[in-house]
Amino acid sequence: MGRFRGRSSPQITCPTLLLKIIQGLFPQQEESTDIFQTPLNVPAIPPVTRDELLEICGRIGDNKAPGLDGVPNKALKLAVKSKPDMFAELFEACMSEEYFRRLGVGTSA
Repeated sequence: MGRFRGRSSPQITCPTLLLKIIQGLFPQQEESTDIFQTPLNVPAIPPVTRDELLEICGRIGDNKAPGLDGVPNKALKLAVKSKPDMFAELFEACMSEEYFRRLGVGTSA
């Protein structure tokens, strides 16, 4: 049995129509610089330690699907194990600057 092949759609070449399609698919959003975040009511956040990172890496499964960043867990674990101090400093900086909070990580809607 042969494959059913329909006609291919004609390519759209009209610049005005292409612009309308793009604007419909990707609407412009206003930049908002006046986002106010209330400060956290917690005492000092304990530092991220090298041992803590290595322990967490041991609990991450190798065969799980990658997260939104697309980095496979096995690659992330190898990177952390090869440079744990660098990753500890990175996470510490993210925590002290409330980077994850600005991204909405760990917040409920």
